[in-house]
Amino acid sequence: MRLLVLNHTLREQGTYFRAWPLARGLARRGWETSFVTVSPRRYYRATVKEEDGVRVIETPNWTWPGLEKDDGWGPLGILERLRLVLRERFDWVYAFAHAPNCYTPARWAVRWRGARLAVDWCDDFGGGVFPRRESLRRGLPRPMRWKWAIQRWAERHETKTERAIVLRAEKVTVISQTLFDKAISYGVAPERLRLIRSGADLEMFKPRPREEARAALGLPIDAPILSYVANYHPDEQFLWDALEGVFAQDARVKLLFTGPPFTDPRSRAPRYANRLIALGRVLWERVPLILAAGDACLVPLPDTPHNRARCPQKLMDCLAAGRPVVACAVGEVGRILQSHPHVGFAPPPAAEAYADSVLQALRLSPTDWQSRSHAAREAAEREFSWERAVAETDEFLRR
Repeated sequence: MRLLVLNHTLREQGTYFRAWPLARGLARRGWETSFVTVSPRRYYRATVKEEDGVRVIETPNWTWPGLEKDDGWGPLGILERLRLVLRERFDWVYAFAHAPNCYTPARWAVRWRGARLAVDWCDDFGGGVFPRRESLRRGLPRPMRWKWAIQRWAERHETKTERAIVLRAEKVTVISQTLFDKAISYGVAPERLRLIRSGADLEMFKPRPREEARAALGLPIDAPILSYVANYHPDEQFLWDALEGVFAQDARVKLLFTGPPFTDPRSRAPRYANRLIALGRVLWERVPLILAAGDACLVPLPDTPHNRARCPQKLMDCLAAGRPVVACAVGEVGRILQSHPHVGFAPPPAAEAYADSVLQALRLSPTDWQSRSHAAREAAEREFSWERAVAETDEFLRR
């Protein structure tokens, strides 16, 4: 069976971390798999290589002014994908998202080449991501009217294609119960749906001594450290509301974080200058060290439509790394942690409650901390591995 997996984001960003492990795992199960994503470096030319038994195609990232490279609107990338589906025949196209560089080639492959269509829905863009972006835009001090006008036009278009591709698909996988229920409300038959939670790379992420990880990163051995891994910071205000409470209660606590700089003014306050350890954007291979260096891992999730629908990949990675997780009782993350109470903390989505749980995680006795570490790793091995997710996907597509 020939399978084409379409991902709309840059390599090693966003949805890539769900699409690639599933594509690679399906290849190991006998699918002849081609995986298409957006190149982080190439503006105008595509690259093709073989990786883990998968043909990996990185399409150009040049895009229209006002849009981002990983929004899925790059015209050269779309053309490259259209050439692929018209030149070759695939039994299945598995589209991760509805952006033009997935939606358009998927439709052409189905209509003109007889492919069957499967869709993975792992973010509620129309009801969650786009309203959140609009809120962030309005909070910026300087309006960028022309850029925002382009973005809003693109988002209106994508809101329609998000629903359309889910309705057109023969099979739909979702990351959360919220999206499962929303697909049902659209009119998708239950037998066409499967909730498939993501997994963790159990070899890449594994428990390791904090001291070893901190030494490798040049961090203080004895300080209480919170690990926070992010590509961007959609819930930054909530995080900082909680951090202020944590920092006020314990003068030793430090936050180790990845991703772009914070924009909240409190992040630049002199009193917090020695509390933040900013690593910027890091290579994916460094993330296990960052998680291992922490006493606890943060997954801050205020109660928003965006957070109710998603399930951040970092949750699974933190569990595999054997670190207590402090998240919130919101959406799929809340359901997972409430059903596994010994692996972390899931307070109500209020900053004060979140701060209290962070402090509770930092004050665990060595015995309790070790117990939670073991419970987190066991949960990852038993329920949240990529092997399990791939097996479920393989069975769903073949039946």
